[in-house]
Amino acid sequence: MKRNMVGIVLAGVVGLLGPVGCAIDSPREMLNRNDHTVLAAWYKNEADSLRSRAEEMRQMAEWFAVARLQSPPPFLENVNPGQSKLSMVVHCRDLAQAYEAAAEENAALAEAHAEQMVRQ
Repeated sequence: MKRNMVGIVLAGVVGLLGPVGCAIDSPREMLNRNDHTVLAAWYKNEADSLRSRAEEMRQMAEWFAVARLQSPPPFLENVNPGQSKLSMVVHCRDLAQAYEAAAEENAALAEAHAEQMVRQ
């Protein structure tokens, strides 16, 4: 469970902060300008991107299951010393769930900003 929460937090941070560096305007700047139209589009785009990542992780989990590759590759064996080897299928499924949860949060934010546009 703890690993799943770490994945969700990590996915949220990556989902929210990763694209900001490449964006012309950050969400904070859009909020300062009260630009809910752009914010709604930005969060929708983030949700779509996270759903795409979730699907990639589901496909990887399926591939690992079919290939029967349960142990991580050697370069990942020391990532969590002292813990049992992580099943790659479980790892990919956990990431898919984390990405999907982050996508749902972004979709909810997009909807909230879309509703705010109507109120203005």
